[in-house]
Amino acid sequence: MPDLSGTPLFHAFQRITLRFVQNASKWSYDDLSFVRLSSPAPAEFDCGSAAQNDFLLRHALTAHEEQVSATYLGYLAGQCFGYVTLAPDSLETLPRERPRRVKRWPRIPALKILQMATDLRFQGRGLGSALVQFAVFVGCEADRVPYRYLTLDAVPERVGWYQRRGFTVSELRQRERIARLTDAGGDPGHLPVSMHMDLRDARSAR
Repeated sequence: MPDLSGTPLFHAFQRITLRFVQNASKWSYDDLSFVRLSSPAPAEFDCGSAAQNDFLLRHALTAHEEQVSATYLGYLAGQCFGYVTLAPDSLETLPRERPRRVKRWPRIPALKILQMATDLRFQGRGLGSALVQFAVFVGCEADRVPYRYLTLDAVPERVGWYQRRGFTVSELRQRERIARLTDAGGDPGHLPVSMHMDLRDARSAR
């Protein structure tokens, strides 16, 4: 996929949920670009997590070629600052979690953030929020298959960060996940937390 910067869709991305970015003064949208991974990722990428580095450098391209997921690299002034990996999902919710007009459908199409990471050199500059914004942009601009929700699994210590960016805990999915782990004798204390965002809210904010 070609560089998306400079296109009308990218300018729409710039307008989506701008409240996410708290450190935008440290960089300009004119310096941002996003490219879908179609060749090996930059070998120097290091986000501080061995598992996330390994996914990008060894597995992301294969997942793309096998049509399992799509990984997008974010660039700031020509340097790769991070990546986000997306795949289709569906979310089953409790009646009280559903927007009023979709209460009749218990399972709703969603786009999931499978992986997301920022290189250590660029952390603390609001670029993680820019990666979230880009995932919102992709979900909002999907035309062939509509996505109502953007979903992800957050490590417990990052739940607050995602809540400040518009995500809420997916009660039913998390409850079922805890029940499965407990039945298997596991400890749910460090279990990832299922979260979602209603993309219709993001669309209406543009």
